[in-house]
Amino acid sequence: MDYSASFLFVVNDDSNTTHSVLALASSLGIRCEAFSTAKAFLNRFTPSLTGCVLADLRLDEMSGLELQTTLVARGSILPIIFLSAAADLAMAVRAMKNGALTVLEKPFRSEELAEAVRHGLEINGELCEVVARRVEVTRRLETLTVQERHVLEMIIEGTPNKRITRVFGVSQRTVARLRARIYEKMCVESAFELARVIANTGALPTSDGQDPSSIGGREFRTHVSGDCSHGVSPENGGRQTILSPPHFQRDPWCMPSASGKSDRKHPLGPANQ
Repeated sequence: MDYSASFLFVVNDDSNTTHSVLALASSLGIRCEAFSTAKAFLNRFTPSLTGCVLADLRLDEMSGLELQTTLVARGSILPIIFLSAAADLAMAVRAMKNGALTVLEKPFRSEELAEAVRHGLEINGELCEVVARRVEVTRRLETLTVQERHVLEMIIEGTPNKRITRVFGVSQRTVARLRARIYEKMCVESAFELARVIANTGALPTSDGQDPSSIGGREFRTHVSGDCSHGVSPENGGRQTILSPPHFQRDPWCMPSASGKSDRKHPLGPANQ
């Protein structure tokens, strides 16, 4: 794996431990940033940071557990590796329950730490790919008009065209044209692929609160027969709900195949990976 775009963020108030970690990371070709307090790292933190965190459970002013809670609240997807003394067993258990990648007992073994850091960087890389794909799907959803979003919801629920025509009071030809337009905007070729893209990225469209059946046929035809730019945009009434995956969830497009290798192909196509 290429570690050039990732950092190991070391949060530790023991200079000897920090120097040992920095030397190990340098030998692995991993860039590091060191912080003596949790607050110092939080001042540096932004959700766009890539890499993983190595922190001591016992820190002055703000503990490792408090740092972990704060990072999750700020939307961090950085895996956290904790260093713990033998007396910190209860804290270590809490850290793992809160989503820590692992807890290593001090003094740590170099091989064990190196493996944990590599694993953390790999997980973060996969999560970054998931986030990027979700952003792309969200961007595509935002190009849909409110009426197209209503129909998209019905499509992914498996509603046939005849049912959609009855709900909106339009012809099957109009619905077929609208369905094709949705597929084009979402860069998919079928209802199954559309549903998979939505489900795998956690990007779920929600209506603007108006029941699709209450939209008159005339109003609906006005929006779907003209250029999409004249439709109602999400900014003018539509809403988008993004569901965050569980902390450190594996990329659903990278699940191991029968051969044991990861398949990184996904419905968005290679141009958007």
